[in-house]
Amino acid sequence: MHNYTGTQLRAVLIHNAAGGQGPFELTEDKLEPQMAISHFGPFLFTKLVTSKLLGAGSADYTPHVVFVSSASEGYSWAKFTEILTAAELSCRAKGRINAYGLHPGAIFTNIQQREESIKFFKAAGIITADGRPNPAVPFEWKTIPQGAAITVAASLDTRLDVKPGTYLWDGMAANDKMSANSTVPPGEGGGAMGAYG
Repeated sequence: MHNYTGTQLRAVLIHNAAGGQGPFELTEDKLEPQMAISHFGPFLFTKLVTSKLLGAGSADYTPHVVFVSSASEGYSWAKFTEILTAAELSCRAKGRINAYGLHPGAIFTNIQQREESIKFFKAAGIITADGRPNPAVPFEWKTIPQGAAITVAASLDTRLDVKPGTYLWDGMAANDKMSANSTVPPGEGGGAMGAYG
């Protein structure tokens, strides 16, 4: 793919959707909302555009697919599946698409301010009683631009191409920061992504 000036365009797909915390419920389609928003929707969309991504690759460029996950992947199935999906997509694409799961950092956004999320985040001590970021949490809060920079790095940094399927933390390969439940050995897809194979 080239634009009108002849400069090569980059084919990048970023999945950044997330559902807020709240009581368990099911959608009209009998799906849990966080899984529908964070996994099923991105999975289906990726499947629908895979041929376009494959067609955008070249000898010197591999398209990137980025799944914005979270450090919460150890207990949130929705975030856990994003990491596994990135690893499996990279494995099944056999070097023609590189996918990454990443933790953008703890960022105070509107998701912590949603009515159904406030109770959860307050109980977890992530936000204070007045609804602001808790400075006493054991992690450093990032600004929205800082978190976005990590996503941009995963999208465009070709130095990551030697580690497809990798989990990223602060823009660097950090599989050691994943929970044991999220670990997929490099090159060993778990078979859950048959739609891509």
